[in-house]
Amino acid sequence: MGPGRPPNERDIQLNCNGSPQYLGTLVSSGTRVNNSTTTKPFNATPLGPGNFIGTLAGKTLLLQPTATGLLLPADTAALTVEQQSGTTAPGVSVAAGERVIVIMLPTQGFLQWLPVTGSANLLVWELV
Repeated sequence: MGPGRPPNERDIQLNCNGSPQYLGTLVSSGTRVNNSTTTKPFNATPLGPGNFIGTLAGKTLLLQPTATGLLLPADTAALTVEQQSGTTAPGVSVAAGERVIVIMLPTQGFLQWLPVTGSANLLVWELV
């Protein structure tokens, strides 16, 4: 990075090329799940209303699904992700085996997952 570049640009570049540290898996048998409702919850305990410490908030995540599905970051544990034909909270479609990097906003502590058909898992790593 050249001089004069904003420090957050450098941080994003470093984080997107960071070392993957496994956090957990969003396990779904065809229903909506998130890091709070999956079989083994992870990073799902905020310190209080408006305090997202202890969640996925602000983390740079590397995601890889076992089958095609829809993902969507959220600011609450409510399960709202829907098929792309929906109008309220359509998810981002990711194909089986595709690797996706998501930078969670400081106010988004939860990651939702919905398989397109049948059962599918979403593996989650933090890039540090």
